[in-house]
Amino acid sequence: MSNMRSNINLFDIICENKEKEVPVQNFVQIQLNPRQETLVHIKASNNFKNQEAICPEMKILNGVHLCPSIVKVDNENNFITTILNTTDKVINIYSISVFLEPLEKPAEITIYNVTSTGNHNSSRLAIINNLLRTDHLNSEEKDSLFKICKEFNHIFHVDGDKLTYTDSIKHSIPTSSQTPVNTKTYRFPAIHKEEVNKQVNKMLEDNVIEPSYSPWNSPIWVVPKKSDASGTKKWRIVVDYRKLNDITIGDSFPLPNISDILDQLGHSKYYSVIDLKSGFHQIKMDKNDAPKTAFSTPTGHYQFNRMPFGLKTAPATFQRLINNVLIGLNNQKCFVYLDDIVVHGDTLENHNIRLKEVFQRLADHNLKIEPDKCEFLRKEVSYLGHIITDEGVKPDPNKVKAVMNYPILKTHKDIKAFLGLAGYYRRFIPKFSELTQPFTRLLKKNVKFIWTSEQQEAFEKLKLILSSEPILQYPDFSKPFCLTTDASNYAIGAVLSQGQIPNDLPIAYASRTLNHAEGNYSTIEKELLAIVWSIKHFRPYLYGQKFKIITDHRPLTWLFNVKDPGSRLIRWRLLLEEYDYEINYKPGELNKNADALSRNPPPVQHTATINPVQTNINDSSYTEFLNKLKSTVICNDNVKEIHSNLINCRDNIALLISKDLEFTEPLQKDITNKFPSHKNQIEKNLEDSRDVTIIKIPEKNQNLYYIITKEYYFNSITYEEMYNYLIQLKNQLLKDNISSISMSKLSSPFEHLHWNKVRTMMRFIFKNTNLKINIYLNDLTTPENPDIIREILTQYHSKPIGGHSGFHRTYSRIKQLFKWIGMKRDIKNFIKNCESCQKNKLVRKKNKEPMVITTTSTASFERIFLDIVGPLPLTENDNRYILTLQDDLTKYSQAYAIPNHEAHTVATKLVHEFICKYGIPETIVTDQGKEFTSNLLKQVAKLFKIKQINCSSYHPESNGALERSHHTLAEYLKHYIQEKQTDWDNWIDFAMFSYNTTVHTTTKFTPFELLFGIKANLPTSITKNPQFKYTYDDYIDNLTLKLQESQAIARKHILGSKEQNKKYYDQNSSTQKFDIGDKVFLLNEQSKPGRAQKLIPNYSGPYEIVEVNPPVNCTLLVKNKRTKVHNNKLKLANSP
Repeated sequence: MSNMRSNINLFDIICENKEKEVPVQNFVQIQLNPRQETLVHIKASNNFKNQEAICPEMKILNGVHLCPSIVKVDNENNFITTILNTTDKVINIYSISVFLEPLEKPAEITIYNVTSTGNHNSSRLAIINNLLRTDHLNSEEKDSLFKICKEFNHIFHVDGDKLTYTDSIKHSIPTSSQTPVNTKTYRFPAIHKEEVNKQVNKMLEDNVIEPSYSPWNSPIWVVPKKSDASGTKKWRIVVDYRKLNDITIGDSFPLPNISDILDQLGHSKYYSVIDLKSGFHQIKMDKNDAPKTAFSTPTGHYQFNRMPFGLKTAPATFQRLINNVLIGLNNQKCFVYLDDIVVHGDTLENHNIRLKEVFQRLADHNLKIEPDKCEFLRKEVSYLGHIITDEGVKPDPNKVKAVMNYPILKTHKDIKAFLGLAGYYRRFIPKFSELTQPFTRLLKKNVKFIWTSEQQEAFEKLKLILSSEPILQYPDFSKPFCLTTDASNYAIGAVLSQGQIPNDLPIAYASRTLNHAEGNYSTIEKELLAIVWSIKHFRPYLYGQKFKIITDHRPLTWLFNVKDPGSRLIRWRLLLEEYDYEINYKPGELNKNADALSRNPPPVQHTATINPVQTNINDSSYTEFLNKLKSTVICNDNVKEIHSNLINCRDNIALLISKDLEFTEPLQKDITNKFPSHKNQIEKNLEDSRDVTIIKIPEKNQNLYYIITKEYYFNSITYEEMYNYLIQLKNQLLKDNISSISMSKLSSPFEHLHWNKVRTMMRFIFKNTNLKINIYLNDLTTPENPDIIREILTQYHSKPIGGHSGFHRTYSRIKQLFKWIGMKRDIKNFIKNCESCQKNKLVRKKNKEPMVITTTSTASFERIFLDIVGPLPLTENDNRYILTLQDDLTKYSQAYAIPNHEAHTVATKLVHEFICKYGIPETIVTDQGKEFTSNLLKQVAKLFKIKQINCSSYHPESNGALERSHHTLAEYLKHYIQEKQTDWDNWIDFAMFSYNTTVHTTTKFTPFELLFGIKANLPTSITKNPQFKYTYDDYIDNLTLKLQESQAIARKHILGSKEQNKKYYDQNSSTQKFDIGDKVFLLNEQSKPGRAQKLIPNYSGPYEIVEVNPPVNCTLLVKNKRTKVHNNKLKLANSP
């Protein structure tokens, strides 16, 4: 272009020549793909129609060249040539025009060999095609795929390419604190230093990181990766962003409905799954937040230019990018879930059209994909735990592989492990006891272990139930997931589920055996390995979601807060930084679902067990009891009911509990609170033997018998099971020579057993013994003494444990333990009379007296209103306050800057600036500030014979018009004062002139006109010719008449406005009658320095009313001083 003495302005679309300026004719945008030569149509600037000519070489942009060539120009003066883009980015330019050189003229043409920064196009295509998996394709499908990949070869990333980035989004890191997080760098072995330097230099070269001066710092660690094909060990640098993540404000991005995706995918024939190359590193960091990603190495301090791994909000940013890139295509021609893009089509042609559209969007946004991780034109794909084919959607068999391949049970322990898995979901399995009866029969004493077809049939049936609906669930991505993991000496297992623990239902199972090296890990390492492997296995479900990790290994909860990085544990911990989770501990007894899978296949071992208490051969069976009940009324005087609480009993106690030791019943909680060591003793007994039925714990002068009736507290038991437990209790008591036992009513919200039937059982079982059974009904206590009732009310309402709660909360707490006649009434009265509640709680419906229409003046300055504004910033003239004044009729206002609000200052300003200039007003209305109620101002009023009125305290509505003018004054000053606010007193006169020469909304006149009888001269009226007045008398007469008419009209408007305001105000009024001697609380509207307004009591008092001032005021005695206040600020005090 320099040879042609021209240059191209790509923004103004003008081709400029030194001789003339030639507009570009065709504003057609041309897309130049990276590392490619593109054919383009160009218009010749000089006339070569239907001739051959030479197109010269020229540089259009850095890395973009117009190729030299001999061209043939058509009859519209257009020709075809090529433009070469040697950069890594897609570049868009507009059509250009070029001056051509005649072919017949000798021209020196320089031919340039331009070398692409990437591989040569043909060899690049060969590399891409070699990386694609196409063995499953026929020739037509393969050719169509290669053709598309050739067209879009620039979006594939192959070795040797620099990883580019998109400008479509930037990642920011909003933090709750701007104080930099600076964590000391971890020490790592010297062998890793060379690897760190190597990778840092590579990231610097690729512009992924840059040197930094940031005060932020997160430590790095080196973790191993899989060895390559040659066996060379590979490493990866990981930045530990845990502390940064702790203060990062979360970002959630809505995920698509998985059911909608699966419904539409199931109707297609071809599927392609696209995977981006290092997707995070294709997103730029926001420059303002890049310093927060800083890390240090022995060679320097660096920060990321691209979004790094391990940041809390990175998945949401990535999901937002992909959704924005594919907007309009997503959910119609493709589906996106996190980092998976699935293109689908019912025909090859339809699929390829959609694939090209997706590729074009990726190219437009400069995103690169990894060819060897993509799947193209598949007829069956595994996606989000499902197998998708043209026949529909079916569950992925790998989800239930761990259960369906469960080995045959060979020992008692094998049966218990499998029943632990199945029993976790027993509440969802109808007739669970009947289904497992073939297994439980083998667990009985003296029964030989023989595996028959009956057991095998039950085994297969249970596995099928666990692997299908209603047990196995489809994932609901709008709800959180739970990942339960466990590890044994030889395997690890996991269950992915949803729902509240322990009511969760499985979505998928997984397990695998440990290799030789993993078998040598410590227990905590095996447990963490189970978590890391399980999260990776279930990544499509968990990535980008907040989920819970459930483990039975309590030390893991410590690990996730540890600071020492010098172990395999912390390296694994850092690998989980890209996930959002919390880790919860669950005792091993409740972790049987994952525990069973971690013992698959279990080794053959035989262990001894402690047998439960055996029944006596002479005991009647449950069937015999039912038959007896049909023909006989069963009585037993030794079984007595006592109307009291068991917790106060000193007798031996029997208590029903569950193996999970979840004490949900009030009595269970009371017993464990009274005997806190019992829970640990029960746990120890259960660890020694899970088959134990009754646990006896001796205490002083009494024994406690804990009867274990079920696995979990929410399980229910049958009448027959309850009968057998009572038989076992009887035999244990007889064995221990116990003469009496006390227990509560054997009932629970989870056991639908009628007490009358259970009581009949007890009478029958203990009939022929000398055992005395005391059944405590745990009735409510009925206090009879009023002092006791008051003490109860004080404890449950006024004390810190009561918290001064309202009626409903206080009543709900008291009724659990006490009952007496008139309890609700007593609670209401107690709370109503509580002084602290009356001071600190606002009433729902405040007192609102009807508006009182004040008298309206008939002449100017008949009544004026005074007030003080401030304190304000100290001005250069040492002023800090403003004395404001307003006439009642004309609304004419004045404001005077004063240094303080002392009575002397106010009186001096009033006399010299107002009275001496405008005359003496008849009445002055002020609030009850000290500057207005002082003796000095009273003396001034007496001297000039001015009537002084003080309006109600804490009721600015009494002086409403003047208060509104304060707002107007403040709005005016905001526009003109300096930033330091030290010159506001220079603008007050201008503000008042503006106010007084503006039409008032109530009077419909300007205050100036109502006071002086003429309109003020304003900038637009100064040039008007003055009207000629004949005589002074004519002028006076005319002015008087005009003032009388305008002021009368203004007074009429003011009265109308007051009536209208009263009408609206009184619609929601509510009055309360006050009498002299009444005790009242006063609304507290005064703030105190150094105290939080929200923590100051809402009311002060109580104070006594010493005078009623109709219609809407009362005078109170506040700290021995009489204070007049408006009734709206009062509420009656209640006293006992």
